[in-house]
Amino acid sequence: MAKKKNEVLQDEIMEMVETAEVMEPEEKVEEKVETKTATKRAKTQTKECDVLIYNAGKKFIVIAFDGLGFRLDYDGADPGAKIRVKYAGKIGTPTFKLEVA
Repeated sequence: MAKKKNEVLQDEIMEMVETAEVMEPEEKVEEKVETKTATKRAKTQTKECDVLIYNAGKKFIVIAFDGLGFRLDYDGADPGAKIRVKYAGKIGTPTFKLEVA
């Protein structure tokens, strides 16, 4: 009984396909494809900054970078009064990175 129903449905589908008309579009429609541009990496630059605080026990330094204080992990020897840092991006953006050179 299930086979008969399937056969009837298949016959109906075949009739619909055979009687269907293929319609050509009157005008060609151009599809616009959106492309995403890859974000450019910010160029890494170096700068010499003043060391405000050096804490050997907790292994960090606080530096003055463009008038702002930044705390960085630092495992090395006493940096003295100045230290060179590498930075990329603009302060206040998610892509800003700052590390000891």
